[in-house]
Amino acid sequence: MLIPMVTGRLRGFPRQAFTCCVVGLLVVAGLLSASTVANAQSNSVATNTSLQVLSGGTSISTVAAGTMVELRASITADGAAFGRGMVRFCDANVPFCTGTHLLGTVPVTSQGIASLRFRVGAGAKIYNAVFSGTSTALTSTSTKAFLTVTQTQPTVTSLTSSGSTGNYTLQATVS
Repeated sequence: MLIPMVTGRLRGFPRQAFTCCVVGLLVVAGLLSASTVANAQSNSVATNTSLQVLSGGTSISTVAAGTMVELRASITADGAAFGRGMVRFCDANVPFCTGTHLLGTVPVTSQGIASLRFRVGAGAKIYNAVFSGTSTALTSTSTKAFLTVTQTQPTVTSLTSSGSTGNYTLQATVS
């Protein structure tokens, strides 16, 4: 029988965490000491998350609106690729990576890479990648990556007509 487990921090208990499980209709909860949590974290390896903004496989800092871009996060631990866990790609213009500011959540490949591809709209963009961590690896966040997305200039088309019934001439000018 699987027992659902929930682990987290209790409001009002900043130095303690709790573990809770449901057994039938009975809820069992217990507090973990700060040292227990610290020991669990000390057994986890530190990770590093780096982020690149690419288009067509090339690193970019400026691109035209509507271009397909790729956010590529690389996760390492002890200098080697770390191939487990999830990465959240975020709009780093805001303090929290939730709602519309969460661009996507992607699994890390065995090569330690997570990628998200999408078309960008015009404006100044700031992105970051957040590695969620695992039971053996701590979370990490990339530095911010900046992208300037230019708007294509609109064109103006003018149309003039001349002639008479049955013998029209139309001329278009695009500028």
